[in-house]
Amino acid sequence: MTKKILIVYENAGAGHKRVAEILQTILCELDNVQIVSQAASDLFDDDTSTLVNRLWNYFLRKNWIRIADALINFFLRLWVVPVVEVLETTGYLNKLEQIRPDMLICTYDAFGKVLGTYAREKGVPFYLVLTEISVFIDLVNPEATHICYFPETINAIHSFDFTTTYFTKRLDRQSSLSDKVRYVLGMYRDYALGNGRRTIFRNIDVRHPEQNDATAIAVGPLVEAKYYVTQNRSENRTKLMIAQDQPCLLIISGSIGGAFIDETVRIFQAAVQNPLTILAVCGHDHETLRRVEALQNVNPSVNVIPLGFVDNLEELYSASDVVVARPSAGVLLEALRCHSPLITAAQATANDLGSIAYIQRHQLGEVYEHPSDAPRLFYQIIDRHQHYVNNISERIKSYPSDSATLASHIREIISSPL
Repeated sequence: MTKKILIVYENAGAGHKRVAEILQTILCELDNVQIVSQAASDLFDDDTSTLVNRLWNYFLRKNWIRIADALINFFLRLWVVPVVEVLETTGYLNKLEQIRPDMLICTYDAFGKVLGTYAREKGVPFYLVLTEISVFIDLVNPEATHICYFPETINAIHSFDFTTTYFTKRLDRQSSLSDKVRYVLGMYRDYALGNGRRTIFRNIDVRHPEQNDATAIAVGPLVEAKYYVTQNRSENRTKLMIAQDQPCLLIISGSIGGAFIDETVRIFQAAVQNPLTILAVCGHDHETLRRVEALQNVNPSVNVIPLGFVDNLEELYSASDVVVARPSAGVLLEALRCHSPLITAAQATANDLGSIAYIQRHQLGEVYEHPSDAPRLFYQIIDRHQHYVNNISERIKSYPSDSATLASHIREIISSPL
């Protein structure tokens, strides 16, 4: 009998969807399984999710980190999402009923509660796959098996109090109006009015007291198979026309590009006098690409190579010595698999703070408080490059070293209850 697995993701940035695609590729190897993969906004006909995603990407392209964090990571979660949950839960459950999945997998925020409700109601396995290293409350659910990258995230998952309103008040088809009102008021009492940042968010910068026994498994870097293929640095440099004996810097900001890219290029051009090659990957952001192209001849010592969206990022990691990037978990995981030291900004949205804490704790690169410090940190890493590479090797040595072993491990975890 064929089993149906529903994978729910969203088109915010590229991380949620990319992890969903990796899982789909891995799980399609199972026998008698049908994979249904959908964006939450499409699955639930939810235009709100689409608007939020567009706002998020716009703020990040502008490098408006604090606005994105305050408005989307906290204000919406604390004040808007509880109301949406009580208004839309029945409709969402009906949408899921139409698909009738035998298993639920979610890589996106905000829908953990309703998916957990459906999983409990129908008795089907439910997996929450955390695509960041830090954790928000809606990515923790008593009904779920949590799949994350590192043990530090497991500790953060276990730090949430399962006796609070979010976890104890059920919302389902039988919920009365008074049940829904009590849920919203309870959420506001517990979180929105109770120093919400601390109560709904956990970073990995400290060891948290454990308050629940939710099932959670750390699987290490979950990246595309191509990042497990050993690259030839010399050949990749030749292909990109980069001098073999010249330092090379890779600047990336995920697929959304943004002002972070050209601002970083300008900082290095102003500070560097010795020969340096910069690979500036602008993703789908054509405006940023044009701005970087205009900077190519500003400093004759700095060879700027502007790139749009690329599908050979693993070769760029190999060709470069150091990566400067926004601290997204996706970039961190790719860099780890490619043994590339990272430089990133201390100012970041809450969901990216876990990457910063992980880099600092294990000395996998450097973190700057001010962008003008980036060139100094770059040469600091160049001078002690092997030290950082060794630290990276130490971090990933306990996880699968090839994509086939990783895929087999993921299939074993997820297929066992089917």
